[in-house]
Amino acid sequence: MEKCECGSSDDWKEVGSTWLCMACKGTEYENAMRGFKEGLERMKRAEQAMSGMKVDTMSIRNLLDGLDKEVAKLGK
Repeated sequence: MEKCECGSSDDWKEVGSTWLCMACKGTEYENAMRGFKEGLERMKRAEQAMSGMKVDTMSIRNLLDGLDKEVAKLGK
């Protein structure tokens, strides 16, 4: 396993499909969740804009739904 920015290399846990360092979980986790949610919102806005231009975005919508579920799992 890789070494975390905090220096820990043996305290990792898989949450959903993401590995988190448990030694610094609070800070790392909050930053990762904020990044995931912000990125997902940008992708949703892009999909809505494409849909507004009459582009078939069904596969994108399915991907975003899957990402939404993954982020929700991480939030537990």
